[in-house]
Amino acid sequence: MDFNRFFIRLRGIYKKLRYTYRLNSFYLYNGPGPSILGRFLNLIFSQVLLVLVTYIWFLSRLRGPRAALLLTIVLTVLLNLAYWLKRKEQIRKKGALRRRDLARDYTLDRLIKMGSEEFKWQILRLVLKIPGSSNIKVKDRYLETRIKGRKIAIAYYNDRFSEDLSPKLLSSFVNKIKAAGYEEAIFLTTGLYSEKSRDYVNRINRLKLRLLDKEDMLDLMEGLEMLADEDLIDGLVKKRIEQAGPDFARIRKEILRPRRTRTYLGYALFFTLASLVINSFKLYYLIFAGLFILLALVSWFRSRIGPRPASKGFSLIDDLLV
Repeated sequence: MDFNRFFIRLRGIYKKLRYTYRLNSFYLYNGPGPSILGRFLNLIFSQVLLVLVTYIWFLSRLRGPRAALLLTIVLTVLLNLAYWLKRKEQIRKKGALRRRDLARDYTLDRLIKMGSEEFKWQILRLVLKIPGSSNIKVKDRYLETRIKGRKIAIAYYNDRFSEDLSPKLLSSFVNKIKAAGYEEAIFLTTGLYSEKSRDYVNRINRLKLRLLDKEDMLDLMEGLEMLADEDLIDGLVKKRIEQAGPDFARIRKEILRPRRTRTYLGYALFFTLASLVINSFKLYYLIFAGLFILLALVSWFRSRIGPRPASKGFSLIDDLLV
């Protein structure tokens, strides 16, 4: 038997399982989630507690321990099956939402970083994909097209500084297209519109002007399948997972995380009760209970110190260029 090949294969299986776990954690928690070790300890604790409680309950209502044990096993298997099926559905739904959010954020980030000419051709590409659009012409800072026979002017503005669009910019566009004889228009922006801008549009006569902000624009691009493709999203997800850092570093931080104080107290209570019920392992259970109480105290003291400064954000575009 080739042990070297066996261990290489075993290592490959471990890496695949670890990546699958971290991928599911990202989908569920929009971040690294609990470490594998932490998750494993919680799983063991919950399973042991479930089996003990179920067995004691059945034993109090049935005459023989064998029947109680058999029903305990059956019920534990059914409850675990229901839990994992529900969890699988949660991963599917939340995974779709996470991937959609990544695609939209990446696309918006990419649009904002475009130069004026590149942004103009991106809008032209968008208009070309609109069903029923024809006779597209490039005008001075806007496009002319016919959608189902209606002549429409489409203006565009790339908000690179996250400022609400002013009524002055809209007024300049409205006066221009009114003079050109348009009766219908659309204004696209990668930013947002101020309340004054929307009030101004409501007061316009003889022109139907529709304002589309960044969310509307992304909705339109999503409907026309212009967001990041699946391969690109896979790359973004992989980068986000890698940013979580090595498992060992995460475990070290997670062990003394303040929010785990209650968990440690729960473990301590469980082992204390177990020491009262099972005398043969009483000493070991009390030792474990003491260790978890110590961990609970340390994590509680850390929570008194105060939170650390938040880490800096990241650019979705830069993620793929690293």
